[in-house]
Amino acid sequence: MNGLNETAFERRFRRADMKDLPTILRNHEHARELMAANGNPTQWGHTFPRGEVVRNDIAKRRTLSSAVASSRW
Repeated sequence: MNGLNETAFERRFRRADMKDLPTILRNHEHARELMAANGNPTQWGHTFPRGEVVRNDIAKRRTLSSAVASSRW
């Protein structure tokens, strides 16, 4: 437990847009690093998913983004 009141947080999803692209690409890079560090370096390799595929998915509204909202805000 991280010491936070977990019931005070809510996750919401929305369609991603191009301003989300840098965060999405960073998340993918982090996922590749985690997989490699935990013995799974080949599932996504160094380039999956490709940036142009992610951009196309966002443009075609096939990608969701999430945010965590706090009732304390």
